[in-house]
Parts: sequence; C-alpha cells; structure tokens
Amino acid sequence: MDSRKRRIGLIIPSSNSTVEPDFHYVLPDNASLHSARVFLVETTIESLERMNLEAESAAKSLASADVDVITYACTSGSFLGGPGYDQDLLSRLTTVSGGVGSIGTTPAVIAALNSQEIKKVSVVTPYLDSINERLTEFLTHSGFEVASMAGQQLISNLDIGDQSPDQILEFCRNNLDQSADGFFLSCTNWRAIEIADYVETEFGKPVVTSNQATIWATLNFLGFKQPINGFGSLLTKHPSVKMANQ
Repeated sequence: MDSRKRRIGLIIPSSNSTVEPDFHYVLPDNASLHSARVFLVETTIESLERMNLEAESAAKSLASADVDVITYACTSGSFLGGPGYDQDLLSRLTTVSGGVGSIGTTPAVIAALNSQEIKKVSVVTPYLDSINERLTEFLTHSGFEVASMAGQQLISNLDIGDQSPDQILEFCRNNLDQSADGFFLSCTNWRAIEIADYVETEFGKPVVTSNQATIWATLNFLGFKQPINGFGSLLTKHPSVKMANQ
C-alpha cells in the first residue's frame, strides 16, 4: 500500500489566519497541507502588488517538498491585474516549480460560480472600494452580471481575519441582493466558509466563498470527489471541474 499522502502546497499572505484552518476542516486523511507565506499586512493595491512579487519564490520553495499541487490562496491578489493576470500568475508558478500544477482562488471562484449556475451575482467583501471596483470589472469581464458589491472598508488583514462568522453573517444580511442568482463572499482571510450553509438556508440561494472554492478546486485537482457536508452546497455536490489553466 502506498502510504504517501497527497501533498498540498499552499501560498498564503503572511497575515492570513483563516485559510489553513479552513483547509483542515475538510482535509482528507490521505492529504497533508504545507504552507509558504508571502508578506502582506494591509489589503491595499500597492501592498498586494508587492506581495505577488514573492509568489514565485514561495512556489519554488514548496516544490522542494515534492508537493502535488500549488494553491495560491489570495482572492484580491489574483484578480489585481485584470483579465488574464490570474492565469499568467499561475503559469509562472507552475514554471518556477518545475511543472507542478497550480490552483488560484480567482479561477476557482469563476469555476465555482459557473458550477452553481450563478450568472447574476451579489458580492460582499471586507475590502476597500478601490479593490471592489477591480473585482467588479473582473467579474463583469468574466461574463457575470454583478447585482451588487459591498465592502467593509477594512485595510488591516489582521482585522479581516478577526471578523467573527456572526459579524460576516450580519453584513451579508444587510448587503446581499435577493435579485441575484447566488452570492459570492470574497476574501481568503474572511471566515465566510463557516456561514455558507447558514446563508444558503436563510436566503435559499447558492453561496460561493473564496476558501470554499479554493478548497473545492484543489481537492478536485487531486482527484478527491467525496461530498463534504457543512460548508455549502458547492462542497456537498463536489462535481468534477476542469480549471481554465489545466
């Protein structure tokens, strides 16, 4: 019997305290998580651009652990440069890692929204409006109608990670647009995966969160297809998915 676990190489912003716990909620017994951090303390456009400069070095380091996939878990960092930027970034990570397949949060979210048949989407984030504007443009260019976009205007990534699920749920209740087909809760440092089921039950519509989509795409890439309950219908359905960069 092959006892080697499937190894997930994870690149996250240095101040992110949410992605790793979210992965561990659902990680199969025969998979392990290995993280590299790229420096970020404020979610501003300038800080995100500087952070992305470190991503290639992080991918090269993770490849030395013989990981089976490299997942870059940062939503705003992967749509920052507009359409095509996310795919170019993932291509560079695969190249510097010697050919290890790469998953990014933004492509995962796009695939998840399509899988959930969400064409008109209402979005909530912890971001500044300057970042939300770029997210709106990215989603629109990707073929979605953005029914609404609301952000908490948080700058400190630590403040984002310190938001409780109850606070995020209340923000959803106050800002999600019921006319949408479904909802996107954006940011990998937001504890949104913990309320995905609650929002779906309360609003009766599908929910995609950054970490939920990232985990879904990563597990699919590695061939894990079993349904996962408690974190939204995306993981419960767990259909096969082909990412744009694969």
